[in-house]
Amino acid sequence: MKLFYSLCACLVLVGCSIFDPEEAIPGFVSVKSSGFDIAPNQGTASNQVTEHWFSINDNILGSYDQPCVVPVLENGTTRLRVQAGIKNNGVGTTRIRYPFYQPYDTVIHVVPGETIDVTPVYEYFSNLNFDISRNFESGNFLVSHGSNEGISESTTNQDVVFEGNRCGALILEEGTDYLLVKDINTLTLDAGNTIFLEMNYSCNNSFVLGFYVTTGGIAKKTPIITITPTTSASFAPTWNKIYIDLGALALGNPNASGHELYIECVQNEANSPRIYLDNLKIVRWD
Repeated sequence: MKLFYSLCACLVLVGCSIFDPEEAIPGFVSVKSSGFDIAPNQGTASNQVTEHWFSINDNILGSYDQPCVVPVLENGTTRLRVQAGIKNNGVGTTRIRYPFYQPYDTVIHVVPGETIDVTPVYEYFSNLNFDISRNFESGNFLVSHGSNEGISESTTNQDVVFEGNRCGALILEEGTDYLLVKDINTLTLDAGNTIFLEMNYSCNNSFVLGFYVTTGGIAKKTPIITITPTTSASFAPTWNKIYIDLGALALGNPNASGHELYIECVQNEANSPRIYLDNLKIVRWD
């Protein structure tokens, strides 16, 4: 019997050492903010990176909202890769790694229990095509269409301009309730290519962004996204940045001969809706 109890005690001690090993102490990577470097002919440096996707020595750690502190179990000299995450189409439940921003790669020295501050600086890949002509600096490209009752103009009012000298202003005065404007320029979106429309905007009323898609000489009105207000004020802009995925639109219309962007607004949240737009940038693989 004594032998039996001695064997049991040994098994308990051995079991503890097997199933309760001493936990490793991680080091930490802290990201409080990120930067963005722009090259000539790439348009605005404005970006809306909301999260970062981390890898250590090619092992994925996961995504973290900015600012964040990420535990790292590897010790010593370690290769860190951080990729920029965005809200695809402005929706928080459809977050993705933005395909056009290069990953930020660096080497860090991880010490258990210590925190390393890292500030990722992103930039575009080099093999991209940029259409940055829709920045309103040369004037307004959105013209009245259909039964439009609104005002469409390029304004130099520095109280509302996001950056540069001008931005677009779409206005429904009190007593009017429908705005419809479209781009005077026609785009061609190639099916199968990854294509995003980047845009800075401020609005006190919801509006729809879509495209008239022309196939076989017939233009079909195709809404893409409804954008909700950034502010309740009528004249004080609160600017935001959105990335709108146009790949599905192109893929769904492979024989289209042209695409014309439109903005549509019905008086709803505001008595006098104001929509301010800037830096409409179309980015795709070259």
